[in-house]
Amino acid sequence: MYIAIGFGLAANWKAVITILGSWVILASVVIIIGYIVLGWAVAFRNRQAAVTISMISAMRFTPIGLVVISTVLHNQSAYLTPALMFALVDTIIPFAVAAELGRYLTRAERKPAPAAAPPSAPAKARSATAAPPQAT
Repeated sequence: MYIAIGFGLAANWKAVITILGSWVILASVVIIIGYIVLGWAVAFRNRQAAVTISMISAMRFTPIGLVVISTVLHNQSAYLTPALMFALVDTIIPFAVAAELGRYLTRAERKPAPAAAPPSAPAKARSATAAPPQAT
């Protein structure tokens, strides 16, 4: 998929440069974050299911959209360029969110180390086989 996105970006480079100042990237980010939030809301009580569903809902299957644009719409750059930008953003944002979720959940699951004995704890009692102290 990355190769197809790369070829599509290279073929439409001039249109890609003009789209960088538009709202396409911001709209793509908002849509993808909305998908993540909705996926999390579906199963928020079960953390494993919530993470899985939110990541699956965030990863849109953009190759089908690109195929439709290239066949039915005859590669019109007015449709193809925003779709390529969405496909690019849609591969970056979910992976970044997944990496951050992994770091956060790993830190949250760590258990604290057992507490050390306080320094004012009494010394261990002598064993029964130890010799009694000598009186002088």
